[in-house]
Amino acid sequence: MSVISVFGAPNSGKTTISCKIAAIYAKEKKNVILLSCDPIVSGVSQILNEKEGIEQKKENRSLGKLLSEVSIGTDHILRECMETKSNHLAILGYSYGETSASYPQYFQSTAQELISKLNFLADVVIIDCATDIISDLLSTVALQLSDKIIRMCTAEPKSMIYYDAILPLLSDYRFKQKEHIKVLNRVRDFQEIDLSMEKYKGIEVQIPYDLELEKQFLEAELFDDIRSIKEPFKLLKKYIEGRGTKNSI
Repeated sequence: MSVISVFGAPNSGKTTISCKIAAIYAKEKKNVILLSCDPIVSGVSQILNEKEGIEQKKENRSLGKLLSEVSIGTDHILRECMETKSNHLAILGYSYGETSASYPQYFQSTAQELISKLNFLADVVIIDCATDIISDLLSTVALQLSDKIIRMCTAEPKSMIYYDAILPLLSDYRFKQKEHIKVLNRVRDFQEIDLSMEKYKGIEVQIPYDLELEKQFLEAELFDDIRSIKEPFKLLKKYIEGRGTKNSI
């Protein structure tokens, strides 16, 4: 059983990579739960197409309901999980059109209980963290409890500024900064990659900008296979499973 968190700056590809990792393990017939934490813009609306999202809303399944429980049981989790095309992959997130403001505030102990129960239920838990990991309690707890943490980076100034602000707040040993798997995403030919490598002090995996991948994102088909770029995801899986060679931080 493994808990993997993915975090990073806005538009760094957190949801895209979370979905791709989830799909890889589901294809191996491992039971996977993808937890989408974003409390403002429901990740479900980016993962499921509009028709699927509306259908899930009709069934009234939501992460918000789960976090409102006094005590979270495995039956509660299964009741709120949203189905996908794969029998081995389910999604847990705020329902289509919802935000965290739709529900009462929850406590740290509730977030801890949820992640613990998810880890019991699934072979692999992928947590797509909110961008504001400090304000979003579930994302903060996820980074503390995860077995592996993927740090999504881009060569854009916004991403670099984000980490200048966020990383000092994650200096506590519980956030495992030295163990983060650093991914440079959406790499374009004209970008100064050397500058990014120096700024981020080592990148384990580079994922090039890809039209097929962007199309899948826009059409909410991120769980589908991708033909154009397979090697970066294979390499990322190696790092997740501890079979890659870490760069120095």
